[in-house]
Amino acid sequence: MKCVPVIFLILALLVCCKADNAPEDGELLKTLREQIQVRDVGTQWTLDFQKKQPSSPQGRQIPLTLENIAAASIKFTGNRMYPELPGFGSLDTSNLNREQRTLLNNFCQAVTGDDREKAAETFNQSTRFLLTLFFADIQNAGLNSFIIGKPVVAGQTWQVPVRFFASKSRLDVQMYLLYDTKSWIIDQIAYGELIHE
Repeated sequence: MKCVPVIFLILALLVCCKADNAPEDGELLKTLREQIQVRDVGTQWTLDFQKKQPSSPQGRQIPLTLENIAAASIKFTGNRMYPELPGFGSLDTSNLNREQRTLLNNFCQAVTGDDREKAAETFNQSTRFLLTLFFADIQNAGLNSFIIGKPVVAGQTWQVPVRFFASKSRLDVQMYLLYDTKSWIIDQIAYGELIHE
């Protein structure tokens, strides 16, 4: 029985001594944080393939996807991205020169303004009867705007799609451009039905 108080006294002294040497909670937390930071700095992480672009002015993150890279700049792809209209095609008119653009714009503005004389100035003399038929077919269609599509080049002929719009309808037209001695002219015109939407 004399041993019990002695053992109790030894245990009490050990607990008191250990409590004095133990770090406080804040100190222990600080030590653990330092160890984590040291390990983090010393660890070589794998590359992050899903990095995001810098924030936009509105503060949104732009994900680095193939589509966004292609749309962002020609720096990444070497080619510009152009929009497309369903059922019509690409709106890439980058290969049209200034004279061709002017010719097409003059003709399309003449059509939307119902100016047959101005349209005739852009047309080939020998195929001008096609223009008369075209104006007869679009009479009262109310075409008021247009958009020019990507040309297809076959030898000397340039086939250029044009979509004319009215308030509730549209008309797709194929313009055939030809270089005639000194300037570009519209040689042919092909079109389908007026589509009501």
